Amino acid sequence: MGTCGTVELVGTFDKSVALVGTFDKDVALAGIFDKNQAIVGTFDKDVAVAGTFDKDIALVGCSSHLASSWWRVAGAGSYCVGAYQAKGAASQAAAKVNLANPGTYDLTGTDPPWSATRGFQIPSATGTAYYDTGVMALPGWTIICQFGNLTGSGIPVWGNYRPPAGGQYGMELYPSTGTQRAYTYGTRQAAAAPPVTAGNMGMAGRQGYLNGAADLLVASTTWSNADTVRVATIYLVGQWWTLGVDWYAGAIYNRTLTTAQMAAIAAAMAQL
Repeated sequence: MGTCGTVELVGTFDKSVALVGTFDKDVALAGIFDKNQAIVGTFDKDVAVAGTFDKDIALVGCSSHLASSWWRVAGAGSYCVGAYQAKGAASQAAAKVNLANPGTYDLTGTDPPWSATRGFQIPSATGTAYYDTGVMALPGWTIICQFGNLTGSGIPVWGNYRPPAGGQYGMELYPSTGTQRAYTYGTRQAAAAPPVTAGNMGMAGRQGYLNGAADLLVASTTWSNADTVRVATIYLVGQWWTLGVDWYAGAIYNRTLTTAQMAAIAAAMAQL
């Protein structure tokens, strides 16, 4: 016989009968249930509502009013400094909000074309600085990005790069350098064929990840003064350069995530 807390659930659950003092159907569970969504039919007492509902568990692939929390999966949420989702966002303004901490490290810069189906449509061009997170990823941090429709090369899709004359290299994800994909960590880079035109790339410390699986490992190095993490944009040879790509989502974490966490986050991002 099922129970909810210390109250025994006898028979069926009638949506028009309030469980006074325990669950009031007119009280919204903010951020989880919408009080305007009817509980249709009956509630089967044999289906256990075990433990508590964890708001940090992602509702992956959800297309309703419940927002996916892909950046929080596998216990990574408490380490997330910035999380941004352009694909599937309600508007371009919403796409620039830091989901991990709205109002802090929201995206700033020139607006590229945007749509809910393609996210930020970054052109392959020079002269325009697109979005900046304001976050400088540090050695040992983690970055991860979902993207598609790559047309450019030689520019990171996500990362913090500053030429040596003005600072130091940081962490960057390069879907294509022309014939290879690459990961940069400080002054070192690891690259291999083939390039990647769509999917998920990430770095947890020096370890590169491709579609959630460990890929290339960058040789040991460090830095202390890199640029802030930007969306498919770097400053090089006296001007801004941007990568031709549809940018779907990205996140920044202030520690080296585990292989299991990287796999879980990449899988969740793939459902966006």
